[in-house]
Amino acid sequence: MANENKNNSSLRVYLFVFFSVLLLALSVWVVWDDEFGLRPWKKYQEEY
Repeated sequence: MANENKNNSSLRVYLFVFFSVLLLALSVWVVWDDEFGLRPWKKYQEEY
C-alpha cells in the first residue's frame, strides 16, 4: 500500500515538472514570436 503511494506521488512530480517545463517553453516561444516572428514591419515602423 505504501509503495503504491510512493509511485503515485513520484508520477505526480514528473508530471508537474513536465508541464512546468512545457509551460515555460511555450511562454518563451510566445514572447519570441510576438517580438521577432509575427511583426516584421516593426523595424520599418521605427524608422518613421
